[in-house]
Amino acid sequence: MLIHYVEDDELDAQIMKRLVARHLRSDVQVSKSIDDLATSLMEQPVDCVLLDVNRPDARSLDHDVREVRDHTDAPIIFITGSDTEQVRADAFRAGADYIINKNNLSPALLRDVFENIRAKLNVSLPPEIDAGKDEISTEEELQQPHLLANYNLEQLDAPLEYLRTSLDTLTEVMQDNGFYVSSGLLHQLTEVTDTISAFAKSDLTTSDKISLSAALDYIRPRLNAIADHKNIRLVMEAEDVAFSQIGPGTLAGLGLQHLFEGLLRAAQPSTSFVVYAGKYETGVQLVMHFSKQVLPGIETLFPKAPQSSVVGMDALALLRLGALLLYLRPEQISMQQDDGSQSITITL
Repeated sequence: MLIHYVEDDELDAQIMKRLVARHLRSDVQVSKSIDDLATSLMEQPVDCVLLDVNRPDARSLDHDVREVRDHTDAPIIFITGSDTEQVRADAFRAGADYIINKNNLSPALLRDVFENIRAKLNVSLPPEIDAGKDEISTEEELQQPHLLANYNLEQLDAPLEYLRTSLDTLTEVMQDNGFYVSSGLLHQLTEVTDTISAFAKSDLTTSDKISLSAALDYIRPRLNAIADHKNIRLVMEAEDVAFSQIGPGTLAGLGLQHLFEGLLRAAQPSTSFVVYAGKYETGVQLVMHFSKQVLPGIETLFPKAPQSSVVGMDALALLRLGALLLYLRPEQISMQQDDGSQSITITL
């Protein structure tokens, strides 16, 4: 069964494609306008048309149905985020076969609707779909990071640009007046802003492979400078292995940079910090040994953890930003304490 979805919101389109592919074993084509749908229908007919109600090209429900009916007799399903009685009545009056509230979208609802559609088309549902196997709730679908990561992040562009411009101006003023320590702090804040901006602008629906040794070699001089400043003995050894990462490889590099910078800033002066990066039985790992305790617990890297007096605000911000960019989860991290020393292992 081939379904065509007219939807201008890429996130909504991706969610629908995943739900239909996983739970209905059907293909979904996507267009952003009815004109694009008409062009597509000239090349390939479809079995069903989904129409988002609030598209930029939408004039009225009646107009949408007339436009679609000029090109196909396939059943029409309106998708809306405001499923009021009036919208529902208008949709059916216009000629829609069904209307679905995207806020209540679920595998069970899709199966019910498309069972009726398939019955009209005299096409049977596969047995495993009838049985409801492999069901994943919409809530779980929405928790997939590569679906949600780009949602409305372009709205951050303007505030981030404003923040960066302000920080640049303050940095120049500080340097001109000889306040080099303060200007260094502002420079660090600017880098954090740039990293958040890069994250907001990245395509997180893709993945990339990153050379671990190359990434660590790139940030090594910067980390050595921080270690020297804090009198920390830093040793880093890395095998030539690669790991997969959501988004572009540059984000993974920034994630490693901020993670290690956060650890260095959290470490006490005169701490020995040894890193072995390579492939182990359970995957590609960062195995880190500290001569003194650095973090109070794994939860420090993640939101909702209580503020720790052990880890400063600057280190905490860098640690959590690094964990975000690397898409780390608590189960990827293990931590051990031994006579005041600490070992942290991260599986990438």
